[in-house]
Amino acid sequence: MVRSAQGQGQGQVPAPELVCLNGATEGRPVFWIHGALAGVESYRTIAERIGRPFYGIQARGLLTEDAPIEGVAAMADHYTAVIRSVQPEGPYDVGGFCLGGIVAYEVTRRLQAQGQEVASLTMVDSPDGNGLAKSNANGFQSARSAALQVVNSLLWPAGEKDPVVLRARLVHRDEVAVELDEDAFVWRLAELAAERGLAMRPAQIARFTRRNMAIQLAYRLGEHTVGPLPRPRAVACTYFRNRRGLFLGEVEPYFQVAGETFSLDHVDYRQDWEREMPGLRLVDIDAANHMTILNDAGPLAAIEETCVALYAPDEIGDFRG
Repeated sequence: MVRSAQGQGQGQVPAPELVCLNGATEGRPVFWIHGALAGVESYRTIAERIGRPFYGIQARGLLTEDAPIEGVAAMADHYTAVIRSVQPEGPYDVGGFCLGGIVAYEVTRRLQAQGQEVASLTMVDSPDGNGLAKSNANGFQSARSAALQVVNSLLWPAGEKDPVVLRARLVHRDEVAVELDEDAFVWRLAELAAERGLAMRPAQIARFTRRNMAIQLAYRLGEHTVGPLPRPRAVACTYFRNRRGLFLGEVEPYFQVAGETFSLDHVDYRQDWEREMPGLRLVDIDAANHMTILNDAGPLAAIEETCVALYAPDEIGDFRG
């Protein structure tokens, strides 16, 4: 018999990182971990298509005063505990976009090491260690590029692809002098975002941006290595691959400050995943670039349809939390 996930852990205070993204109350839960920008709202349209409880796990400190978690391993440890506080026993369904897929893989490793079954692992264009090493990422992004990403992600109109509209709306890196100290750089970004219609005061934008910068710098992806799964053939792994091979592409001036060399354009960043998960299923999507995958109707629809089939209610089995 399938039981409601919302009935689990009564009397316990839920982790602030856990966000229920749909209205489903019956069936085994699905857990997706945040991408590099730390939030989970971009998963909501996917969640609303799923007939089971769908939880997003956002970064610690995004909407609280808690300190960010340092490093992928510590994040995976914490998120594994959060997941098991909702669903104490497997099988589990985990996934995520970009960084979220990397951490979901590590969560899968931990759950399997704890003797638990992971039914599915879903990764949306998640870079592996080999790709990051080739990208000159040096930890993924600098503080200033992280700030530029945060502000332009807030400004990006949902579903908008018209370059004329985007150029008028987003902040180009040349509009903010890199010679400014970090606080002045963030404040100038906040002023520009407010001028372009973001419904927050500059002080609020600056505060949110600084918090997000701290979270991104805490990932320390340059220190992370991909280890083997205890039971690689025991989990159904799905990887959404951008057929165009572009990570930043034409949006680079809006997501990376001048002088930085981070690039994953046309880099094969799936080699670790294909090595560690011999049954990996690749699903091709056509996105203009990595940054807009969950903001573009075409690739988003393909992801939704795959997830609807993957998380179909008649496939979920028992949930005995």
